[in-house]
Formats: sequence, C-alpha cells, structure tokens
Amino acid sequence: MNKRNMVCVLLICSIVCVITLALIYVDLYTCPCHCYYPKTEIEQYLNETSESIILNSENDTEKVHRIIAWENKELRLTPFIKRYQLRLRQRGVCSSPDKVHWYIYVGKAYCGERAIIFEDMAKRTNLTYRRVVIDGYIDPEKIGTDTRLYNHRWSEVWLDDDWRIADSGCNLSYPEDNQSYFTLEKGWLIGHVAILYDNGTFGDRTDSYVNRTGKLIIQAVKDGESIKDAEVSIKLTYMNHPWTVVGGNNIKRFTNDSGLCGINLGIYDDAYYMVKVNDKDIFYEYFGRENVTIANETNYLVIELDERKIQWWTTALFIGTFILAFFVIAVFRKAIRR
Repeated sequence: MNKRNMVCVLLICSIVCVITLALIYVDLYTCPCHCYYPKTEIEQYLNETSESIILNSENDTEKVHRIIAWENKELRLTPFIKRYQLRLRQRGVCSSPDKVHWYIYVGKAYCGERAIIFEDMAKRTNLTYRRVVIDGYIDPEKIGTDTRLYNHRWSEVWLDDDWRIADSGCNLSYPEDNQSYFTLEKGWLIGHVAILYDNGTFGDRTDSYVNRTGKLIIQAVKDGESIKDAEVSIKLTYMNHPWTVVGGNNIKRFTNDSGLCGINLGIYDDAYYMVKVNDKDIFYEYFGRENVTIANETNYLVIELDERKIQWWTTALFIGTFILAFFVIAVFRKAIRR
C-alpha cells in the first residue's frame, strides 16, 4: 500500500471515528439514563400529590376526577411534535421504571404517556386499573384530508362494580362519560379494542366500546396443516382507506396450537377487513391474505399460506458473503502475482 492510499484509509477511519463518537455523545446526552434530571424531587411531588388526592376525595370516582384534572390543568403537558421532541419521547422508553418522572420533567405527552402518568397516580391512590388500547381507528370526517394512522391508549378503573373509562388524553371519566363516547360522540370506526396485560398477552374489550360486533375465527393453513404461532394482522377498510386495527405497534395476535385465532371486530356499513397471516422459518416468510365482510355474530375464514418471500436478513447475508468472497479472491490473486 503506497503512502497516498494509506493517508486516504487513515482519513476515512478518522471521519468514521469522529461520527461514531458524536453519535454516542448525543445519545448519552439526551438519554435520562445517563444525564441528570430531578428524579428525587419529582418523586416527592408525586407522593405529595397522591396524598392530597386521597385526603380530598370521598370515593374512588372522585380520585379519578382529580387525577385527570391534575394531568390536564397542573402538568400542562403538550404533544411531541418536532423531531428532537420525538427523540425525547423515545428516551422515556429507556428510562423505565422512571419514565413517568421523565415525561413530567420534559412536559411532553401523547395519549400513551398520559395513560402511563394516570396509571402511576392511580396505583399511588389505591385504584384498581387496567390498560386499554386500539391499534387504529377511522375518523370518517378526516378521510381524504388526513391520511395519518391514529391509534389511542387509555385506562379503565374498577368503579361501582364495573370497569369504567378513564381517559386523560380525551378528558373522559365516569359517570359523565362512558365507553360509547368514541363511536357515538366522535363517530370513530373502531375495529378492535384490547386490554394489555402485564404478561404481554391481550384481552378483548371490543363489545363494550363498539355497538355492533362480530367474532372472526381465523384458521391458518400451510400445505394442508394448521399453523400455530402465525402472526395475524388486520386492516379495516372504509371508502378505500385501510387502517391497521390488529397487528400494529400495540396489539399482537397469533394463532393457537390448533392454528386458530378468534378476534372480535366492529361491524360497519360499507366497510370490510383485510386479513393477513404470516409465518417464518429460517430463510423464508410465508403469508396469505383474504378480504372479509363481518356481518354476523360468528364468521369463519381459512387462510392458506401459499405465498413466500426470502427474509431480508437472508438476502443481506448472501450479499455480505458474496462481497467477502470477492475480497478474499482479490487478495489471493494479488498474493499469487507477487
């Protein structure tokens, strides 16, 4: 290697090192796991707030009202909008279990963060709660003007012998509001509502939030055999606009040992569902898809996984191996010439 080539290699290596160190510095600087912010002071503030809510509430319903009012009036949370703000949102994930403190510190929150803050205070004030989510919904008034995919996250609290809605993001609480708010007041088309359990599994809550529902039983089949643990994703399609309602960022559904997956879905006029099931082995991803209209209480759908594609990492491995082989051959030929 001549001096000119050696200088070029050293220059490239120096640039790579500088960029790498800069990225590491930025990550450390913006991550609450590594930088200081007043966790102790925020924890004291949360404890004092919870004590105040307990002392000034006659029952659990009043506790819920006071927690939601505290979030909306005192915390003054605003959405993550700009790119650097979204970076701050991601930092809240790595700061678990201190993410509540982090969201309060930065003063930023979407519905998911608001629900996390609500549930933290609900736990401090001895409320029984659970987490609720929808992967996506359709707002008919926004079709054609807003193509963004919206999901939503909120909580339910056990009040008066039933699970009642407690939604800080939409400022909803029992008894002034109930589960019909989203479909009757907002006019949303909701495909599926799920309960998020701590063990990573999902329960169903669709019947309580959607007026008309039907159960779709999906069977995944490949080469005549039922496939277990196949991933199910579903899109609700209305006026040629599809929205993911199962299999998005929050709700994950898989077939059981018999290759079956039962899901409650909302029934709407002029709407249908696009169902996709996929299964993976070492090299390939197998999938099948069907469209179905939910019109009855129970609907059946058999999906044959008759399509396949090579997994991306297999292609990357093949290309990497080819490049490495080419480099080895070139070096070997150069050595022989010498």
